[in-house]
Amino acid sequence: MCSSDLSTNLLVSVLQTAASFKNASLNERIGRFTTHTNALIRQEATRLLASQSMAPLEQLIAQLKQGDLPAQRAALRQLSSRPSPATTEALKPWVDRLVQGTLPQELRLDVFLSASSQANSELSKQLTTFTNSIPSSDPLGLRRLALQGGDAAQGRRWFAERADLGCQRCHKLHGEGGDVGPELQGLGRSKGREYVLRSILEQIGRAHV
Repeated sequence: MCSSDLSTNLLVSVLQTAASFKNASLNERIGRFTTHTNALIRQEATRLLASQSMAPLEQLIAQLKQGDLPAQRAALRQLSSRPSPATTEALKPWVDRLVQGTLPQELRLDVFLSASSQANSELSKQLTTFTNSIPSSDPLGLRRLALQGGDAAQGRRWFAERADLGCQRCHKLHGEGGDVGPELQGLGRSKGREYVLRSILEQIGRAHV
């Protein structure tokens, strides 16, 4: 593990520990990291603050319009649980961009999930148009949305804490875990994201045979 990975992981752990105290003063300090130069740290600080309190809807909509990619993704995740006419209106231009193919790859999954949760007929029609545009010959289909974006910090937590997922039985991450499958650190860079996604889907398919 390189020193930058170590410092990032250490700072993420510190932020998570601070958030666990649910202390206003500590939360204020966590808030300072929402503008950190490291995108993973910004994203985790934003997620931790969002998990402790629901931000005002107006703030989320402003964050969606004006924030950087991690801030926009954090806003979309909160908006998915805030169905309202204002949320629907805020999401419409983003779903339009999804359909037109002009949306940043990193936001496509979050926009799709957030819009799907609104139970709005107009958004549903737009999403149907999008799903119908995916070639039936594509073996990944709609799952291709998962190739970009994602939450690395949450992935690390799930690997370490979610025994029910079974990740550690077969894989190592930073030297911790099993030996059946490959080490996960750097796998996406060396093999490519599509290889990783296909491997996951193949394992799921085998588990249900």
